Amino acid sequence: MYGVLILAINNLKVKLMKTSMKLIDHGTGGGVDTLHMIDAEVPVPGPEQVLIEVNYAGVNRPDLLQRSGSYPPPPGASPYLGLEVSG
Repeated sequence: MYGVLILAINNLKVKLMKTSMKLIDHGTGGGVDTLHMIDAEVPVPGPEQVLIEVNYAGVNRPDLLQRSGSYPPPPGASPYLGLEVSG
């Protein structure tokens, strides 16, 4: 589930991503009791977007406000906490 497969096609390495991921969902917002780890499908990038495999995510003040329901995610951003990531 967490393994990845790297293929070499015409000297170009293609990394096949997994199809599911784990994330922390905050539902409609509230206290820490609203946080639950769930399985979700890996999103499909749209035009002019990239998909990264996240190794670490930062949770900052906007994420805490988002969790409490008082700060919506920026337009086009992921609805999940941890908008700052490293992949």
